[in-house]
Amino acid sequence: MRRSVVLALCLCALPLSLRADDASKRTKVEEMLTLSKVDSISKQMLANVPDRVKQAASRQMLVQTATSPEQKKITQDYLDQMGTIAQKGASWDTVHPKLVALYMQAFTEPELDGILAFYKTPPGQALIAKTPELSGKTIETLQSTVSAMEPDFKAATLAYQTNMKNATPAAAPGAAPTLGPETPATSGSPSLKPRP
Repeated sequence: MRRSVVLALCLCALPLSLRADDASKRTKVEEMLTLSKVDSISKQMLANVPDRVKQAASRQMLVQTATSPEQKKITQDYLDQMGTIAQKGASWDTVHPKLVALYMQAFTEPELDGILAFYKTPPGQALIAKTPELSGKTIETLQSTVSAMEPDFKAATLAYQTNMKNATPAAAPGAAPTLGPETPATSGSPSLKPRP
């Protein structure tokens, strides 16, 4: 009986200790998001989402030009609705818990301790400060690398098309073009060959 009481108490205390571990880990993730500026960068990006959605919707609506006052009001109401949906859906309050959960799954508590310790050092602060600029320059470098290959891609494509054209057997003089293999008469498909 005494053993079962001790066991029951241990089982009851287990979820409390797990919640305490989660709270400790969550606090570290929150600190990491702040130190790494993920939270401030995310907030800045999210703040622009409603305007970008409205602009995209507006460009899409150019296909259906509103001419009457009623159509213009319908269009403006639609654009406002799109902005409201984006503002609610892309709010920091909506995204923040998802980011915290993502980072909690990705890192163990000891890893978070090490990352936080590094971020608090001068090299860690330098990494945080320079990462946004480096990310932008990395994207530019990759884009320019691909762009630099475009002339070679075009030349290879032209050579391929020329080679395929030269390798295609010439049609016999006076023969009418056909669209693929001749089909049996039972299929009901008309033949493209001229009738005698």
